[in-house]
Order: sequence, then C-alpha cells, then structure tokens
Amino acid sequence: MEEGLKKNRRVYGVISAIAWFALALFWYVDMSFRWIFFGVAFAFGSIYLLKRGAFDFTSADFFQQQKGRKRSNVPDAIILTTSQKGALYFGVGTLVTLVLAFVFYALFSGFETQENEEPSSEINTEIVLTNTNNADEVLERGNNFFNNSQFDSALIYYKHALRLSPGFKEAHYNIALIYSSQSDFSKAILTLEECLKSNPNYGDGLQLMGNCYYGQKRNDEALQYYERAYASGTRNAELSHYMAYLYDLKNNTLKAIDFYKEAIQQDSTRVEVYKRLAELEPEKADWYLKRAQELDK
Repeated sequence: MEEGLKKNRRVYGVISAIAWFALALFWYVDMSFRWIFFGVAFAFGSIYLLKRGAFDFTSADFFQQQKGRKRSNVPDAIILTTSQKGALYFGVGTLVTLVLAFVFYALFSGFETQENEEPSSEINTEIVLTNTNNADEVLERGNNFFNNSQFDSALIYYKHALRLSPGFKEAHYNIALIYSSQSDFSKAILTLEECLKSNPNYGDGLQLMGNCYYGQKRNDEALQYYERAYASGTRNAELSHYMAYLYDLKNNTLKAIDFYKEAIQQDSTRVEVYKRLAELEPEKADWYLKRAQELDK
C-alpha cells in the first residue's frame, strides 16, 4: 500500500515537472498555452507536496491543547482514510491553483496589455512630429494618412505643418478638405477664410470655398467664389460644370452653355452635360443625345 502511494506521488511530481518545462517552452507562443501548462503544473505540484506531507492539515497536533491550558471541548483528532485524504489534497490543490491562476492572469494580462497596447493615432503622430521641423515633410506625412482615410491623424500633421509655417496654404486647404468631406462646411469655411487672407488668389482654395457654400445651398456665394477661382486661372471640368449649373439656375443660358461646353472639353465623359446641352441647344440635340447614349453603354 505504502509503495503504491509513493508511486502515485512520484507520478504527480513527474507530471508537474513536465508541465513546468512545457510552460517555459511555450511561453512566447500563445497566452492560452501559458495558462494551460501553468494550471497543470501548479495543480499536480500542489498535490505532490500535499501527499509528501509538506502541508498536513490532518495532523493530530493541529488539535492539541494550547501550552499550559487544557480545553475539554477540543474534539479528538479526525482520522481520514487514504481516499479521503486524496480527495482533500485534490480539492485544496485545485482551489489554490484557481486562486493563484486568477491572480497571475490579472497581473500578466495587465502587463501585456500595457506592452502590446497600440497607442492612439494622436499619440503616435505627436511622437513622430517631434522628429522634424520641415513643414513640407510634415504635410507629406499627413497626405499619407489622408490617402489611407486616416483623417484624424492627417489633421494632426496638417495642423502641425501650420504651426511650423502659419501661411502654409496647402496645409489650410487640406484641413478644409477634410472638414468639407465630412460635411462640416462651417469649419471648412473658417479655415479657408484664414487661408485666403494671405493667399487671396489661391485658386484651389477659392474653388473649395465655393464647394462649401454650394454644400450649404448658398448658391450665390458659391458662384462668387467659383468666378474668383476661374479668374485666378483655375481650370477643371468640375469648376466649369458647377459654374454652368449655377448660371443655368439663374437663367443665364448663354453663360451656362459656354461653361457646359468647357466642361466636356475638359472631361468628355460627362453624360449629364450632353443631355442638358441637348435641351439648351435643340438644333444640336441629335448629336448631343447620340454622344450621351454612346457613353451610357
């Protein structure tokens, strides 16, 4: 019997040792492996120690009288069978393991969260911003974020570029562009007003200001800025199309036709322009409609 108990005890010790070795081996593989092997190692290690008598809760000495006093109400020592001792060892070992596993998990998970936690884009960018005082370089980094639709990070770079170079029109423009793309036209307009104070003939800024007023359905103000952009030398299909449409709304047919034609010269794929020109110039309607049908295919 005694030999069998010793053999079982050694089995628990071997299993615990193997589990500790596996814990070390798989430590950097995955977090789940750590807790599986830790639980196994600690549980079997605790049972091994209990069976060796390292923690003997059933000893009769535990219930001995206090030194110099005799207590009549102290019961006799409880004698447990081998199977009862085994159950007790297993229960205590399991309970201790669960408590310690929870404590270690809380500690290590907290540490790992701090180590692996990705800082916010604002923190990341602010750290990088300290590495350069070149406004153009900062603007370019912001453009990289903008192209990846990381607008919050892009804004940080653009604003930093403005701190480095307060009159940087491209930085103003890009900030306003983000606001306008988010339909925050009021912020975009305020930003562009600051930009145009020092760059009154900045065509792209004037056109974007027109877009913002158009987004707010303030068509007269939008047309004024489009005209200023056009006068500054800005030429593109979008600008011509917007101007043609706003002139069209004001029943200024001649100017509307001129700008519609200019729009399709710059971008010959604008089907809606061909259709509208077919209505404004009925004598050429067949050609315009044919072209529109070709593009619709």
